[in-house]
Amino acid sequence: MGFIEDIEAILGETPPTRQTALFSATLPQPIRRLADRYLRAPQSVTIQHAQLTVEALEQRYYLVNRADKVAALTRLFEVEDINSALIFVRTRAGSAELAGELAAYGYPVEVLNGDMTQDSRERVMASFRQRIPGF
Repeated sequence: MGFIEDIEAILGETPPTRQTALFSATLPQPIRRLADRYLRAPQSVTIQHAQLTVEALEQRYYLVNRADKVAALTRLFEVEDINSALIFVRTRAGSAELAGELAAYGYPVEVLNGDMTQDSRERVMASFRQRIPGF
């Protein structure tokens, strides 16, 4: 989210008659406030898919205490038949920290976050897809 100041600086230097479009997969509050401030009569488009996930995938979530997350993950990996997993964390630093902890336990881990180049992200996703039949 560190780019908002840069966007505001750029938009502050552009003429008020500009055409501005915002495309985002998600719209967290800071981005929504930016859109409300700089867009005129914005339209929101949401695309719904008939099938949200590939049939070969199973999605689950668990509520655990922050201090117990790594222990809960490693326990799941021990008792469940998990070929691959996407684990979402709040921050880029958190993704690197979690990857380091899981790697220390001997799990093959790859990080995927916005600090990576597009080529690196595509490589990680291709590696992930190769482990899942039908993905």
